[in-house]
Amino acid sequence: MSRTGTPRVELPLPSGAVAVTVDVDGVEHLVVAFEEEAAPPWPSSLTVAEKAVAELLVAGFTTADIARTRGRSRFTVSNQIASLLRKLGVSSRTALVARQR
Repeated sequence: MSRTGTPRVELPLPSGAVAVTVDVDGVEHLVVAFEEEAAPPWPSSLTVAEKAVAELLVAGFTTADIARTRGRSRFTVSNQIASLLRKLGVSSRTALVARQR
């Protein structure tokens, strides 16, 4: 029972949730927070440029957007995308994004 005499109710927390009680001016508050899962790290086989392109792909950038952002030609970016997809063993940009979520 709590200090006020009301019974406590125990509820299961969803996966990844952390709960703590905080006393504020004599009143207990339940605080629930969710831990964010980190995306898997990029493998060391990717070059620095490929990792940068991969991050931009995951963020939703198009090939043209990436080329403009990185100051490269679309052809260069397309080659980097093909190379990183091959190294990661995925067949599409969608699969790459799913891998990181």
